[in-house]
Parts: sequence; C-alpha cells; structure tokens
Amino acid sequence: MKTKKLSFVALMLVFATGLSADYQGYSGQRYKYDLNNPSDRMNYNVDVGAKFNDKFESKYNYDVKMDRQMGQYGGGIQPKPIGIEPIKPFKF
Repeated sequence: MKTKKLSFVALMLVFATGLSADYQGYSGQRYKYDLNNPSDRMNYNVDVGAKFNDKFESKYNYDVKMDRQMGQYGGGIQPKPIGIEPIKPFKF
C-alpha cells in the first residue's frame, strides 16, 4: 500500500515541477513535450511559459518547421546552446 502512495506522490511532484522527458525531433531540435503523446499534450496545455516561448520561437526556427513538415510536433522548444564549436582538425 505504501508503494502506491509513494508512486502517486512522485507522480504529483513531476506534474507540479513541470519535469518532463526531453523529446528530440529528426532535425535535432529538442523539446520539453512530445505533443503526439496525450499525457505530454495535457501537460503542455497548462504550461504557459512553454506555449509563450513556442509562439515566438517557432516562427523563426527552421528546425521546428522541418520537424512539423515531417509530422513531428514538439512543444516547449528548448533553445540551442550558444557557444563556439570546437575546431575540427584539418585533413590533407
């Protein structure tokens, strides 16, 4: 009986904190939610921050457009890390 109660508490903690498994489209773009999954879609509908970010990010992000053309719908677009890529050795 305690295990069921603990698992329910853990599940509620995940919903309350907004933790979700990352979803990656074919383009390599990472999302917080997989909108093809009904439970992720339900969580996305109550996540105002993710929806607000998607409203602006999806207009200018080519990878998001490419994923959606392939039938992949992610929500809560994760920004790509900004930084300098390591220099690749030049081959002769």
